[in-house]
Amino acid sequence: MAVLDQTSVGDVSMRVRAPSSLKFCIAFGSLALPLVVIAIVAQQERIDPSFLLRDPLAVARSVVRGETMMQPADCCKAWFGMVSQLGGMIWSGVAAILAFTGILALIRHLPARDAGMLLWASAFTGFLAIDDMLMLHENAGHLGLNERIVFSGYAMLMVCYFFIWWRNLMAKRAWLILVSLAFFSLSVVVDIDVFKVVDNHVIFEDGFKFAGITTWAGAQIILCLQVLSTD
Repeated sequence: MAVLDQTSVGDVSMRVRAPSSLKFCIAFGSLALPLVVIAIVAQQERIDPSFLLRDPLAVARSVVRGETMMQPADCCKAWFGMVSQLGGMIWSGVAAILAFTGILALIRHLPARDAGMLLWASAFTGFLAIDDMLMLHENAGHLGLNERIVFSGYAMLMVCYFFIWWRNLMAKRAWLILVSLAFFSLSVVVDIDVFKVVDNHVIFEDGFKFAGITTWAGAQIILCLQVLSTD
């Protein structure tokens, strides 16, 4: 059970000491969830795994164009892009948690750098949620932008995140963020044309992406607990 600790005499605000077991469970869950989900998607034989993993609009477009074994008349199914939609919900939920915790940290007069770190991460995560669910980077060409330029912009924002708040991240031992970045990097690498000849490359590409989303979520939730913690 979390231990409540009064911050100062006469101050009714309370800080919570988050037990290490809770942080471990969050970290473990963020790593185990994608393994379970992708294993189920890959092992079931009733539905093409790509139908569950890719964005629902991309799947529907492929079916309508006759690029799949499914007849265009059978489009569209509720389970199109199920894993992709789940990832979008995780993005959105974590963005909300980060925003709430950041605002709460400001109200409680906790270190401004910690609050700023959470609020910046909330804005960035929320933008990634919008990008993922609306396929912004895939449709960058309609805005006169190259998809690689968009990805480079995301990379620069991530570099800024680490450059500005690396001391806070190091102090809080946010190693799970590095795991998340590794998964996202693997997803981008697998998306290169050289690897698209590999059987079921979509499982690897979108599997690594989903693992990146869940571990990013786990890392940020743990950071929220640490910012509000007395530890």
